[in-house]
Formats: sequence, structure tokens, C-alpha cells
Amino acid sequence: MLSRHDAAAPGDLLLGVETSLNTLRSFVVERGLAASRHDWSEVVRTFSDSRAFVDFSAHRASGRPRVLIEFGMQDQGERRTLGFFDAFWDAEQNDFLRIEAAALEGAQVDVDVVVRSLMPYMSLPLAATSSSEMNTEG
Repeated sequence: MLSRHDAAAPGDLLLGVETSLNTLRSFVVERGLAASRHDWSEVVRTFSDSRAFVDFSAHRASGRPRVLIEFGMQDQGERRTLGFFDAFWDAEQNDFLRIEAAALEGAQVDVDVVVRSLMPYMSLPLAATSSSEMNTEG
């Protein structure tokens, strides 16, 4: 059996789980929820260029915020999702409460594998955004 290090191709960037989670936290705070008020009920953002996309969404499911990051390739409006990350979010602490799923090419994988694949997409320009605030009335 190959160790994790031996299984990697020479030159591959290996990220630890904590480093990967820090990268995702930063993306959620700085790009996904950027400029959103603290009392949001839903935030949807698309980052894209002519070849690639990242769809970010955050919503409060059963009172608990949940974030979903999907990414992949696109060509002439046709999209192919490469991977996703889904987790409950602590809006007060800006941290993940519980990771629900991390997948790449249809298979469940460790967080660091998803982040390694997501990293080239993280700097895509913002293409669309929408948000709504929680209804605090009655």
C-alpha cells in the first residue's frame, strides 16, 4: 500500500486538512459572503470566466446556515460540475460547524482533495450575485 505522500505525483501540492479548511473559510468570508450583512437569509454568487465557474450559495436551513460551493468547467453555456463542498456554517464564528459532503468527479473525497482541485477556480471574477435578508418581523 502506498502512503499518501508516495501516491502523489512529483510536484503535486499536498494540503493538510486544517490548511484546506482555512482556505475554504477564507473563500466563504472574503468572496462568498463579502459585502453581505450579518443577517442574510440567502446569498448566491457566481464567479466565472468563459471556461470555468464557481457557484457559491449560503442559506439558512432549519435556522442553521449552510454553504455550498460547486465548481467546474463551462463551454458556450454548457456546464460540467467537477466538484463540490457542502457544510453547515457558524455565522457568528465564521467557521464550519459540520461538513456534510466533499466530492470530486462524483466520488466522495477528503476536504484537501476538493480544495486542491478548487484552488485554480478561487480567483475567478464575480459574474453575478444576489442576497436576501432575514425577515425579522413577527
